[in-house]
Amino acid sequence: MVPVALGLLICLINFNGTAPMIAVQGLDDGAAPPSEDIVHHLIDAKKTLVDNIVHKFLPTPAAGFKVLAIGGDDGDVNIYSSAELYDSLTATWKATGSMSVPRTNFVAVKLLDGRVLVTGGVETSSTAAQPLATCEIYDPVTGVWNSTGSMAIPRFYHQLVVLPTGLVLVSGGYSIGSSGFFAASASELYNATTGTWTPTGSMKNGRGQFAMVSLPDGNALVAGGYNLRFELASTEVYTASTGQWSVVAPMSTMRVFLNLVALSDGKVLATGGQNATALLATSELYDPATSKWSATGSLPAALESSASALLGDGTVLLAGGATNDGIAATSEIYSEATGAWLPTGSLSTARFTVPAVALGASTVLVAGGGNATGLALASAELFNTATGAWSTTAAMSVPRIGFQLVAL
Repeated sequence: MVPVALGLLICLINFNGTAPMIAVQGLDDGAAPPSEDIVHHLIDAKKTLVDNIVHKFLPTPAAGFKVLAIGGDDGDVNIYSSAELYDSLTATWKATGSMSVPRTNFVAVKLLDGRVLVTGGVETSSTAAQPLATCEIYDPVTGVWNSTGSMAIPRFYHQLVVLPTGLVLVSGGYSIGSSGFFAASASELYNATTGTWTPTGSMKNGRGQFAMVSLPDGNALVAGGYNLRFELASTEVYTASTGQWSVVAPMSTMRVFLNLVALSDGKVLATGGQNATALLATSELYDPATSKWSATGSLPAALESSASALLGDGTVLLAGGATNDGIAATSEIYSEATGAWLPTGSLSTARFTVPAVALGASTVLVAGGGNATGLALASAELFNTATGAWSTTAAMSVPRIGFQLVAL
């Protein structure tokens, strides 16, 4: 055991930004070192305190949080090019620059430089819905959108992740060719510096309405989806260093409209969705160390198209969604430590296909989504992790479904 001199110290972070040193156990020079059990106990206590500070008690930045709501549709005939900003300090939305074209069922992601990339989606022509290959970038400093390089093929219901290099990986989605619509397997990489896309390895299985997350090693995992013939249980991993996809163990069941959340310990939680015959309540965990899935706790009820967010303490919030009994307002929290889902406060308005973003460690914002008739909602709500309760906040200027929320 390494001798300990002059005491064991824990560094706490004050809300005013200072970092005083607080002695946990003082030792005089020459005193006998504490037992190994005491050392381990103090180290564990330090880790617990620091985790609590980082995940629960850090104050909201003085500037608050800004969230960008982009595009989408009203669940009927109107598709939007408009965007608006939510300010957590004033609890208000205000208009910002509009995209060059209206689009819904697209995907957006925040780049490492703070700008927002929007890709693909669907717009409506005079005759039919048209998939898009075009992309645009939003600059939060100017509030202006600018066109950037287009993808090689049009895509909607695809997925994006930002790799550690700053490159953006786009994969899958539904596209259209000479023979009509198909589920794409092709992937591309976007370079924000040059504004261009280049091809990379293709997935083994074309899929849309699937889920994709980044892994701790800088790679990416895709799971589930639909290939326009049947739902998928298959999962694949993209290796950034080689630009290739590899098939890994499948989930225990086919899932489309699932939630996929990367947990703080590197594992990935897949939950809900539907297979070929029914909605699902089951959940399972993917372990990158073994490339395998294992069962974990089930939801209280089968659910799809819900909002999900990783909370500051490492638990997962699931809210709203579609159930066998209609559109849900219920919310649940998953703890990996117990492997169980527990009920928490309910939304004031039932909604599905709803995005969620975490505002720091203590608050989650949901907005829009669809109601029981399939029409879009404009209302927004905030979840307080300390109380487990939802509260209403200002509504967006228009009802939106098929849109994106991005924390700036």
